[in-house]
Amino acid sequence: MSLETFGGRMALANSLHSRGWQQIQMPRKLTDPTLRLGREGQSRKALVLVNADYSKSDAYSLPGARFDAKRVPAALLAAGFETTLVLDASVGDAREAMAAFTRESASADVSLVYVGGHGLQHKRVVYWMMGDYPERDSRWLSSHAIALDEIGASGRAREANLVLYASCRDDPFLGK
Repeated sequence: MSLETFGGRMALANSLHSRGWQQIQMPRKLTDPTLRLGREGQSRKALVLVNADYSKSDAYSLPGARFDAKRVPAALLAAGFETTLVLDASVGDAREAMAAFTRESASADVSLVYVGGHGLQHKRVVYWMMGDYPERDSRWLSSHAIALDEIGASGRAREANLVLYASCRDDPFLGK
């Protein structure tokens, strides 16, 4: 499947699922829209970031995300991705894994980062929340959440860098 076809299908599925409220972030123009994902000999690296345990926050834990921590790496391995899983990480551990992935993905043709767990969107910035998010207050974003753009910047592959974000994007801080 070409990158353009993949992006188009993801955009349609996302729009239908969210009833048009959410849109995927995708460049207006792809460097090579005909790039084939899964091409023979293509070097692929993946980073799977999942937070399922939110017992140290006021958010509920996510058993479905824990299931994703098993099935997503397995699917990526089957698709030929050298895959690293980071489960229930602190913000420091997640950033350390992202820094390592930045270095590792630079030698790949394609990189993919999968993000699962609680997330939110505040002032047009999408965040992935750590399992120890203290309370529902935006002042904790810088120390207990990571912006999706920062996560996406960890992919440095030569041909394509993909981010699959499987978290919410509501804004629990509206009016605050």
